[in-house]
Amino acid sequence: MVATKMSSAYDMVEPISYVCVSVVKARDLPTMDITGTLLDPYVEVKLGDFNGVTRHLEKIANPVWRQMFAFPTTHLQCNQLQVIVKHKGMLHDDLVGHVVFNMSDIPSRLPPDNRLAPEWYHLSDAHGERFRHGHSLGEIMLAVWLGTHADEAFPEAWHSDVHTLSRKGLTNTRTKVYYCPKLIYLKVAVIAAQDLIGTTEKDRPPAQAIAEIQMGRQIRRTRLGLPQGSANPTWNEEFLFVASEPSEDPLVVTVEEKVDGGRDEPIGRVIIPVPHKDVAKSLPSKWFSLSHVMLGDEAAVDVTASTTLACSKIQLRVCLETAYHVTYEPAQYISDLQPAAAF
Repeated sequence: MVATKMSSAYDMVEPISYVCVSVVKARDLPTMDITGTLLDPYVEVKLGDFNGVTRHLEKIANPVWRQMFAFPTTHLQCNQLQVIVKHKGMLHDDLVGHVVFNMSDIPSRLPPDNRLAPEWYHLSDAHGERFRHGHSLGEIMLAVWLGTHADEAFPEAWHSDVHTLSRKGLTNTRTKVYYCPKLIYLKVAVIAAQDLIGTTEKDRPPAQAIAEIQMGRQIRRTRLGLPQGSANPTWNEEFLFVASEPSEDPLVVTVEEKVDGGRDEPIGRVIIPVPHKDVAKSLPSKWFSLSHVMLGDEAAVDVTASTTLACSKIQLRVCLETAYHVTYEPAQYISDLQPAAAF
């Protein structure tokens, strides 16, 4: 994945859905008895057969946990999420209050959407009452959303499907997220060249000239330039390449001369970065200066020599074709020419 692109969970090859719960803190929790003894509170997050528990804090009315929980939605057979505040007792744990969320009311959030801000929720007892003996049961600050394993908070979360790991061991786990690249067609028109110099005889033009266009592992070659034996051959051919956006591979255009023995000797080369702007219509053609292709021996002899040829140039037109969606057919044999629905 390219670092300059902000990826979205919509681009993932196989998104895995999770219920994410951020337990931040609580306030104004009640006391244990009339003497005013403070609670030893902790939070249990329960979803069906899964449940996660925060650490318990001692003798505090406004505890702060800042812990994340993630529950997979696959094979989920319940329709409610419960966040329960409990007091850790000597023999058994007592219910302080809880908040219940219906699964249908939980919002979805996918990167690069903004993170959901936590909110305060009133705690209620088992009967839905928010007050006990005229005193509030307190409030808890939570954020609850439906997300994926691409969520920024996921690596920090306690995962119900790896519940055997300790919290310390959990920090060493990371999810593997595969993103689908945005594919787009790149149209390259090889029009003509001028002032080419042969590779065998420097004072004569090449006998037969062709152009090779390469982007990554995709390679296309033109026919022989016309008229043959001219220093200014013409091709007028168009080629389609499949590029990812943004593209990592540049466009490399090499002009070659066919010599005896069926060999192709490079005359000059130009390296062009793939354009990043969406261009639905063809752009005007442009002349590019060719650089001499130095072989290993030549580069070792003179590393300071200029590699730009004196006058040799090639005329190209390069643009992105956003009006068509990329199909699974090879670009040179494409039969689906219908415009993409988004354009």
